[in-house]
Amino acid sequence: MKDYKRIKQNGMLLWIAVLLTNCHSDMNIATDTIPEQPVSVYFSTLTAQASRATEGNSLPQPLADGTKFHVYAYTENGEPADNKIYTVGTNNTTGTTGTAEADAMKLYRGTYHFYFLSDNTSNTSQPQATGGVATVDNGTDFIYTTLKNVVVQSGKEAGGIGSSSITVPVNTPFNHLCSQVSVAVKAESKQPKKIESLTVNSIKMKNLSSQRTYTLGSTTWSSSDSPTYTGNPGSPQWNSFTGNNQTENGGISYLYESDSPYMALPTDGTAELAFEVNLTIGYTTTSNSSTSETKTYEVSLPKSLLSGTKYRIEFSLTFFGDLTATNVALTVKAYDERELTTDEIGGNEE
Repeated sequence: MKDYKRIKQNGMLLWIAVLLTNCHSDMNIATDTIPEQPVSVYFSTLTAQASRATEGNSLPQPLADGTKFHVYAYTENGEPADNKIYTVGTNNTTGTTGTAEADAMKLYRGTYHFYFLSDNTSNTSQPQATGGVATVDNGTDFIYTTLKNVVVQSGKEAGGIGSSSITVPVNTPFNHLCSQVSVAVKAESKQPKKIESLTVNSIKMKNLSSQRTYTLGSTTWSSSDSPTYTGNPGSPQWNSFTGNNQTENGGISYLYESDSPYMALPTDGTAELAFEVNLTIGYTTTSNSSTSETKTYEVSLPKSLLSGTKYRIEFSLTFFGDLTATNVALTVKAYDERELTTDEIGGNEE
């Protein structure tokens, strides 16, 4: 519409037409609806150090720096949402295998179940759960934990539109499903025939379980597994030993401990555990000549391996004479077992 204004200039009266523009409410600029942005999810393992068992004097240990674990996120309706491999960093915070922000798990607002799997190492390849099921072999650790009904809230970054990030505390302990086996060989200083030297070269454990499967959210191996116990590994599980040998009673008491434990799948005792112990024994023959011979001796143990249990199996060597006469008795002197708990995850062995 036009409005006319009267202006007096130099004695003359002027009329000026002024165009006024009406801004009506029905002429507002349309704006697009801002879509919801996903949240980048991280985890804190500080609270995962609580142990299942409180007995003993060992202090709880969190997952060691550099330990990787695979996280699977499912909606509360059981639909897979995302999965990523995370790394424990300084102060038990977590990053991911790639660029932190770009490679983090991203979830929309909702309630989720998180399933954690790890082989308790810094290996980039962590247990995979295809269709919600992971397959595990002998020789690797396997730990898990589960967080149910975790609420993920979406948000905006300050000053703009974007994905927010949250840190979810891992407040349930990781649990072991394998058995941890260490071995030792001992020969007392007093022998029917004096040993001049002893070296443990290798020990092989046979009749282990075949592959086992684990379903996300379970607390044990799959009940549908039908493992066999006829496995004969191609190579020994223990090849390196530390000696703690002492001179006493006019001779040497030998004790060799395996440098590292072996993670084995549980067995049910259907087949006895069988061991092949390769030794090099130095001695003086009946003809008073010094010699050494390397032989493999077999010994068995009617024992099942339980999930989440730590074993130390000690073999006792008794030497009666020349090896050509097979005068060696190798027996299981003792074995110790105790529960593996979260305080030993990532920590030093006792």
